[in-house]
Amino acid sequence: MNIIFDLGGVLLKWEPMKTITEFFPDKVSREKVVKEFLKHKDWAELDRGNLSYEKAIERANKRTDIPKAEIRKFLNEVPKILTPIPETLKLIKELKKKNHKLYILSNMFLEAADYLENKYPFWNLFDGIVFSARIKLSKPSPEIYHYILDKFNLIPEETVFLDDLKDNVDAAVIEGINGIQFTSAAQAKTELEKLI
Repeated sequence: MNIIFDLGGVLLKWEPMKTITEFFPDKVSREKVVKEFLKHKDWAELDRGNLSYEKAIERANKRTDIPKAEIRKFLNEVPKILTPIPETLKLIKELKKKNHKLYILSNMFLEAADYLENKYPFWNLFDGIVFSARIKLSKPSPEIYHYILDKFNLIPEETVFLDDLKDNVDAAVIEGINGIQFTSAAQAKTELEKLI
């Protein structure tokens, strides 16, 4: 079986609110950062590779009036808070030993992708890695699922995709890929056993 993993919230811990609270102790600034940056369309464009790091900072500054230096410091911290979830890493190693083909499909801006690739040694467990910003496509657009299927010659019916976000899983299923909405490594393992 071909098994495609998301990164944030699946293989890596993704707790942005914790970091936002640390960087922006006052409630007003926190709300601005969440609304005008993290949940703003610019974040998606940054992940898709259509907006540069500096342009994203500049535009967030204009929307929030938070100094560029503070926004940059926060954005620089984002890759560092993405740390491995031991249980998921264990599951991936078990699947690898059983000769399943493993892949990564992640919405990730370039600087974060580069940082993570240099920081962690687990990439050799995967047969292929796709970061959204490098191909200027992102989940849940149908094109990104077609991209990974075509790039690695994967048959949708022989492929399963795990993501913590329902919209991303639903989009994969529409393209004929088996989908599992990830809530924990134990739950994912149980769901995978039904398919493989």
